Formats: sequence, structure tokens, C-alpha cells
Amino acid sequence: MANEHKLGALDKRWLKFDLIIIDELGYVQFSKIESEPLFQFFAGRYERAASVIDNY
Repeated sequence: MANEHKLGALDKRWLKFDLIIIDELGYVQFSKIESEPLFQFFAGRYERAASVIDNY
């Protein structure tokens, strides 16, 4: 429960930025459990602010 609260606060803080660039995400392997917070992060930004993922 405490971790969910921290993630919610973190998401709100990141929404203050108009653009977030994620670089070299393809170099890291995530399990399903590990990838869920990342998915929630991008889902929360959807239609609110821009996100770019660069895998080159």
C-alpha cells in the first residue's frame, strides 16, 4: 500500500513535464511484475503529456 502511494505521487510529479524521453529501455529485460509500474506510468501520461521511447 505504501509503495502504491509513492508511485502515485511520482506519477503526479512526472505529469508536470510536457515531454518525457526514455532512452535505452530496450537494453533492460522486465518480468511481468516489473513491467506493470512502467505500463501504469505511460498509461497515466496518455493524452495528458508526450512521451518518447528511444531504443537506438
